[in-house]
This record gives sequence, structure tokens and C-alpha cells, in this order.
Amino acid sequence: MGKTLTYEERVDKRIALEKQIIKNNNYILTHLPKLTNKMINLMESNWKKYDRSRSVVPTFYGYYIRRRGELYMLLLARKALNRSEKTRKVLYKIVGIHPLSRFEFLSHDIYSHAMGGWQVDWRPEGIETRHVCSGWCQYVDRIEDYVDYGWCAWSSKTTSGPSYVALNPNWLLSQPEFKYYPEGTVSVYSARLHLAFPEYEMVKKLDINFSSTYGYLKAMHNNIGFRKYVIRHKEELRCVPVNLALRCYKLNLDTADELRLFQFKVSMRDVYRYAPRNLFKEHNIDMNRLYKLFVRNGLDTQATWDNSIVRMYTDYLDYAEKLNFDFTHDNVLYPHNIRFAHDNAREQWVHAYEIAHAKEIAAEKKRKQEEAKILAKVAKKYFPLQLISVDFSCLIAKSVDDMLYESDHNHNCVGHCGYDRKMRNEQSLIFFVRKSDTPTESLVTMEYDLKKNAIAQMYAEHNSPCPPEVKDFINNTWLPYMTKELKKINKKSKKEVA
Repeated sequence: MGKTLTYEERVDKRIALEKQIIKNNNYILTHLPKLTNKMINLMESNWKKYDRSRSVVPTFYGYYIRRRGELYMLLLARKALNRSEKTRKVLYKIVGIHPLSRFEFLSHDIYSHAMGGWQVDWRPEGIETRHVCSGWCQYVDRIEDYVDYGWCAWSSKTTSGPSYVALNPNWLLSQPEFKYYPEGTVSVYSARLHLAFPEYEMVKKLDINFSSTYGYLKAMHNNIGFRKYVIRHKEELRCVPVNLALRCYKLNLDTADELRLFQFKVSMRDVYRYAPRNLFKEHNIDMNRLYKLFVRNGLDTQATWDNSIVRMYTDYLDYAEKLNFDFTHDNVLYPHNIRFAHDNAREQWVHAYEIAHAKEIAAEKKRKQEEAKILAKVAKKYFPLQLISVDFSCLIAKSVDDMLYESDHNHNCVGHCGYDRKMRNEQSLIFFVRKSDTPTESLVTMEYDLKKNAIAQMYAEHNSPCPPEVKDFINNTWLPYMTKELKKINKKSKKEVA
């Protein structure tokens, strides 16, 4: 085991690495203004080609160059503020420097957002005022920023920045280092792999896809036997992590069945981790027989807790244990059809549960019936508040089923978050606004607060804003009508109480 570094030692190590990266790219940094002007002139000479997009979000362009015998890719961000020929205004900024021969890069005024993708900070140009986080915050584990020339330095085997349009891809492919580059588009990541590992050309030509290309190439570069092993089993190793593939190679698992069985056993650890109990070990289940059972029922090599077959089998074992099945019989532990065995065991468990809890189930059913009667009574009381016009109809919810239907079709929570209880207590009323010619299709869901005599909320599908024409119908047609009718209902209720 190596020595565990303290936080301060890790910070010092990171800063030393970043200083070295800055030093490696010092020549490019000092000549950057000249290179930036060259890229801008190239884009301005073909500006109509790059103004086809109607989006105003930053677009990234890459420009390949060679300086002092080393290849680089300069990442240029572009933002079009005005596209008309007379008043055209476009902003440019270099946001990344990528040396193709090293797994490192420099970034400036760019960051990655989990939801919004790659973003550029244009505040120095004075056109954006919102807060922008600094650095590339999503994909690289940073301990401490070391900034020189206003640039952040990074060292990463996987991060290569946003996707971009190459301005001179043919120039890069014409370089001696890329004489034998496989067919297809070139990117920073693929170019780095091609320059670092001679095996990359073979991998691409054999159409071998890995879960971790860098990890596989590094292992193949250091071990000729593993390289041959990967070529021989490229289909079986397509989605297998490199550390698992190395274990298969060291165990000399040479047949496809042996390889799949070993991957299955390793992947079952995920099931052990998330299952409520390790039922597999408790009942001494044979992994070889279990693997054949899962494959027969449609499972691929990898077993995960989210897989429906695995979940179904673990649920089946749980039901079988509760029903006191005899696990000494093989047909109980290894049913021929997992789905049929699961559904059958579940039906038996539900039937046994209903018998054991008959009184509680009957009481719950009676409670729901009483609540449904109260809700129907409230809906009947306020039924006059409904209004059907030529274009739209405002209908009151008459039952929990009505709310559930609206919740499913309008994608909201009206059927699940206690709105039926509020309506039974006459705290608020639920209305459905629909088009008069299609009264069964959900359009807008509305809650009216009886305490405040005001609309509490009114949303369309997925809680989106209400359409203007519906809002106009509610405010100008339904509300005046409803106000008059509500006064009549309240007056009638007071007389009945008196």
C-alpha cells in the first residue's frame, strides 16, 4: 500500500502538476493573440457558412496547428448577437488549448453544467450578468485551482471538452502522425489515443467497442497476450470493464460460456449489495445453475439489481419463504419459468394476506366508501358552479377516480397529494377546464380556495402555464358566473343551518 497523502500534500501535488502543464504550453500562451486573429479571420471569411444556425447559444470550433513539432487543437467559442448583414455582430473567444500528444489541457471562461451542457462565460465581454461557476466543474476531480495567464490547467485521461466543428480536419489528417489513422471523424480524444497507443488503429479497424477505451488500450499496450485475448473475445468483452476483462484473462477463461459465467458471478455482487437480504447464500443457491436459469429466462451476461429477471427471482424467493415453501426441492429453488413462479407465489401470498387481515381490509374498504360519499355530496352541493360554454367547459371533480384520471392525463399530483381530503372538508374545490367539443381530454386543472374565495392554482399539462385563451375564459366568463352562483349556495346553506 502506498502512503496516504494529507489534504495539504494533495493540494501541493496538484499545484505542482498544474504549474508543469502551464510551463509545457507556455509557447502557445505567449503567441495566442496572433493565433486567435488567424482563426477569427478564417471564420469571418466564411461567416455565412457559420451563421446558418438560428441558435444564440455559444458554438465551439476547433483549429489544429503545429508549433515546435507538437500538434495542438485550439478551441474557439463563438456567439452571434446579430445575424443581419448590415448590423452583424459576433463575439469570439479562445476557451481551450489541447495538446494532442499529452492528456492535459488548459481552459478559460468555460464550464460544464450537468443540465445545460458546456457553457461559456461572456461576462468579460459585458453581455451577461448571471452567475457562472468557474472551471470545468463536472468531469475532473480538482483539489485546488492554480491560475496563470487567466487559465486553468487540467490533467485528465477522459475529459476532452465539448464537441466542436473542426475548421481544418483535412490538414490534421495530412500530417505524418495520422497517415494510418482509421477512417472516420477525428476528435481531440481519438487523436490523443491514436498518438499514445499504436493499438488504436487495430481496435477501430476491427470495430471493437469497449466500456473504457483508454483503460483497454493501456492494458493491451503493456500486455501482448491480453491484446490477443481481447481480439479473440471482442464480442463477449464489449461492455465489460477493463479490470474484469484482465481478471478473465489471468484466470484463462477461454471459452465464451466460461467468460459469461464468470462475468455473471462478479455482477451478482451488485445484487447482493442492494437486495434486502442475501437470499442466495442463505439457501445455498448454486451460481452455475442460477446462471443457466437466468439465461433461459432472458437475462444477458450482466446481472444488476435493476434487472427485471433478477428482481423477479429475489421477490419470488421472498414470497416462497413467507409461504413456507420447501427449499430442499430443486423445482422450488430453480423454477423453469421465473415469471410464472413469481406471479403464482404472489397470488398465493396476497390470498393468504387477505385471509389473515380480513377485518383491517374490510375497515379500510368501508372508510374509503364513506369518504367517497362525502366527496360526492360536496360535489353535488357545488355542482351549479360548473359552466359549459361554446369553447370551454369548467367541470367539478366528483370522485377520487376523476382526480386520478386527471392526474394521469395531465401529469400532475391532483390525485395523490390530499386534494380529495381538502375537497371533503370544503377547504377547496377541484375543477377541470376542457374544450367543449372534447370534454374527456384533460386541458387545465384548477384549485379554487373556498376560504380565500380565490383561485389557488391553475396549470396545464406537466404544471406548465395556463394557455392565454383558457385564462381569458376563466377570468372573464367563469369567475363572474361562479361568484353569483357561490353566493346563492352560501345563502342556501345558512338557511338550512338556521
